[in-house]
Amino acid sequence: AVKDLTGGIEFLFRKNKVDWLKGNATFTGPHTVDVAGKAYTAKDIVILSIVGYVLFILSAYVVAVAMDLKVSLAALAWIRPMVFLLTLLPFTVGGLGVREAGFITLLGLYGVPRHESLAFSLAVFSLQIMIGLVGAATEAWGLAGKRWKAAG
Repeated sequence: AVKDLTGGIEFLFRKNKVDWLKGNATFTGPHTVDVAGKAYTAKDIVILSIVGYVLFILSAYVVAVAMDLKVSLAALAWIRPMVFLLTLLPFTVGGLGVREAGFITLLGLYGVPRHESLAFSLAVFSLQIMIGLVGAATEAWGLAGKRWKAAG
């Protein structure tokens, strides 16, 4: 299952001519990082950060559209980061409760009913957990492969 998911991501990267960097990063200067023998500048890193932010917002928007919530992409562009910042407060484990209250309150400003906001919050959280599990499984698979090669 993990191979299928990462294979799908790899296909999308190839299709869109995006380089998938595999390896450890090392800082080689104040504005440069080296990944797998190739140097990348701070400009490259900022661009990738912006892409990551856009994907962060779009993932929430896709969930909102799937749930037929009447909230715009522009609204989610500020609500999602605000709720994320709220979850960083050390009140609960993993931001549970705080995230839900944040989405209920902020989506309520756009007329989204409380029960739909709660369902949206839990769906977004579930999506984050699934993405994290794929990343963890991929990392574990890579570590197991390295250990297997070292033992072999």
